[in-house]
Amino acid sequence: MSNPRNILERRSFPRVPVTTVLNAHLRHRDQHLTAEVGDISASGMRVRVEKPWSEGTIVDFEFTLMDDLRPFIGRAEVIHVKGDECRGNGGVCMGLRFLFVQPKTLTAKEMARYALHMQVMNLEQAVNVLLYAWGEIHGNLVDSREFGEPSAGFRQPVLLIHGWLGTRGVLRFLERRLKLEGFPVLSIDLGLLNVGSIEKSSELLTAKVAKLSARMGGVRISALAHSMGGLIALWGLKKLDLGKYVNRLIAVGSPFHGTYMTVPGLALFAPFYKTLWQMTPGSTFLNELHEGPLPADVEIHCVAAREDFFVTPDSATLAGAHNLLIEGGHASLITSRGAINKILALLEKRNPFTPSFD
Repeated sequence: MSNPRNILERRSFPRVPVTTVLNAHLRHRDQHLTAEVGDISASGMRVRVEKPWSEGTIVDFEFTLMDDLRPFIGRAEVIHVKGDECRGNGGVCMGLRFLFVQPKTLTAKEMARYALHMQVMNLEQAVNVLLYAWGEIHGNLVDSREFGEPSAGFRQPVLLIHGWLGTRGVLRFLERRLKLEGFPVLSIDLGLLNVGSIEKSSELLTAKVAKLSARMGGVRISALAHSMGGLIALWGLKKLDLGKYVNRLIAVGSPFHGTYMTVPGLALFAPFYKTLWQMTPGSTFLNELHEGPLPADVEIHCVAAREDFFVTPDSATLAGAHNLLIEGGHASLITSRGAINKILALLEKRNPFTPSFD
């Protein structure tokens, strides 16, 4: 029988593999290997190493995720994986199936450092929440004639889609950076605070994007969606004709498997906002959304934040997509420099975890 503690600790990682920065030390007898970037899930890891150990080898490991100070320790078995299943460059792909994994017990000194680190992280997230709120207010003041008007640029156009209770302004930091990098930026008016049903918002989005595409000579564009915006985009790609006009979706912090943060609002706002029911885990809408495979001709990236308490990494990832796990919370996904740099790398088809993008 599985140890309940091990099952609990595995919830720290999504069910599907996510590419992330890790500092892994692997040991088999007197042999040692290290890895810095890999894929991790609740069931194991895939890392690139110079010379992989043979299948069936039992390995002791210790690793930290990103800049976390509390390591995980455990034991794993080397398994066979295909070379193209590993993200990153250099080395050979080696798969590890967790036999058990748990946080390492810290000394008093290490615990003090960890507590200080968490305070700094919380302060950074608080700043990002304030930036998000400032953008939200600014968005309500944007002249409605600006919606849908592309900015100048010389790269593939990028469509920005904000989430529930959001405005165009919450994406202004991301929009400003994209414009500086030469990307034409598009945005669509989804109504006041984007509280309409997801299906209707997707229909509106698809119709407007079709007109924009025709105006630009039929070029396919990238879609960059935050939070519920990812559900709007994915519904359009799977159920409507959005895939005719969009060939890349980058969804950041999108509740593809729902969020329990909608539950407190159901008692107050459910009669007015259908979207609250739609984003509840196990809803009819979400079940319909996941019927059938992802579109084969659309490149889909899901970016999850490890400290996102509104949309957990498990909910923000999709089987069959390229999933990334980064530092931060729900707001920092579209306000922090580190997150925006990684999004930009995806748009430019670069490795988002190279040192120049940290």
